[in-house]
Amino acid sequence: MTLFSSIYKILRSPSTRKRENELRRVHASKTSRSPSSDTTGSPTPSPIASKESPILANTNASRIHVRISMHYCKVCCRRFPVSPDTTPPSSTCKHPVSTCSDCLDQWFSTLLTTNAPSNMICPDCTELLSYADMRKVVAIDIFAKYDRALLLDHLTKESFYWCAFKRCKSGQFHTPYYTTRCPRTRMKCAACGFDQCIKHAQAWHIGRTCEAYDTEKRLEVIDQERKSLGYLNKKAKRCPNPKCGILVQKQGGCDHMTCNKCQHQFCWRCLANYALIRDHGNNFHRLDCKWHPKQLDKKPDISIDAAFAAALAAGEAQDLRLIAAQFGFL
Repeated sequence: MTLFSSIYKILRSPSTRKRENELRRVHASKTSRSPSSDTTGSPTPSPIASKESPILANTNASRIHVRISMHYCKVCCRRFPVSPDTTPPSSTCKHPVSTCSDCLDQWFSTLLTTNAPSNMICPDCTELLSYADMRKVVAIDIFAKYDRALLLDHLTKESFYWCAFKRCKSGQFHTPYYTTRCPRTRMKCAACGFDQCIKHAQAWHIGRTCEAYDTEKRLEVIDQERKSLGYLNKKAKRCPNPKCGILVQKQGGCDHMTCNKCQHQFCWRCLANYALIRDHGNNFHRLDCKWHPKQLDKKPDISIDAAFAAALAAGEAQDLRLIAAQFGFL
């Protein structure tokens, strides 16, 4: 006979079953007595659990319903539930709850793209939110972005550098020392092997120190600025409006210019004010301007009607003003 069969026979013996039944009866008699029974020993039924007290049950349900109030969100103007346990975003805020959870998620999602992760502020005041506040307020996906941004911000402050290669997403710790003889700003990515300069966040400038590279770039900028200034002196003019003076470049069209900044109208050739020309005629052009009457007298003696007729016959234009401007009459 095995050990398990012996134990089974002992448990199924009549004496064992009789002992189990006695223990069940004693346990049932103890649980049937209520701790709130009176002197006669009769238990007092609980009013909450009793089926004969629907009024009290409804009263309790109404109390639970009253505790949750509806407020208007100051951002989206929609109603949202507020319970006594609902608190403002920051644990240091002194104002009541006035923004719904959807608007809070949108607010902090936008802040993560514009502010540092350590500068999460309440939309109703300027109180900063702690890590625990952000965990309590925002949704799970936004908190995950916040948690990662906070980690990366901390790593950057601890001499952590990302690989400058665009296709590599790795990073590593590196302590830079800006010396000429030992350029410790040079880092080789442990993941992809890209040789880079952590000071300039680009490929390593072979044969040049960081100081020499900065000097070379500075000279390139000066040369580009000199070329740009020479181009502007040839192709651009300053707006004659004394309150403006911005550089204006002519891209084509007639000599009647309008400044995009101050809307001042002037002649491109002589910078004369077109308000005076419009009111008093072409005499207000400068004498050496091609649109001054003395310069217009030197033009060929071709009437506007003849020029217009010639253009219509050639099929090249249908606007009298364009033809007149072409022959210098406007």
